[in-house]
Amino acid sequence: MTTLLGRPDAILVDDNPQVLLALGMLLDVMGWNTSKTGHSEEALIQLKERDFEVAIIDLRMPDINGLELCRLIHGLKKKKPPVVFLHSGYVDAKYQAEVESLGIRAILQKPISLSEMKDIFKKFGLPCRD
Repeated sequence: MTTLLGRPDAILVDDNPQVLLALGMLLDVMGWNTSKTGHSEEALIQLKERDFEVAIIDLRMPDINGLELCRLIHGLKKKKPPVVFLHSGYVDAKYQAEVESLGIRAILQKPISLSEMKDIFKKFGLPCRD
């Protein structure tokens, strides 16, 4: 869904406010509107109410983890945005297998650079202002 000033919408889900701020700044530079939340339950509510072009989700969240949130997104009866996972530590083989089974677009390790985010968006055909 393209809204304000013709910019696409992304939802950012991370329990760390500094990460949300940094991601929001990255995506703003890339030409995106962002909706930010630190809670998976709030993200799910927003995803039910609005269409987003991409969801960027922390893998390890305190309420509903990123994998479970992705499963819930797949269960929505509306447009499902592609999901990019974020993580701050080691991703073991179990998580990697689950992520792959859910068709996740990418797993990015924090901190994320602007060039890395642009590369991922371009790779998957998501709009990206240079």
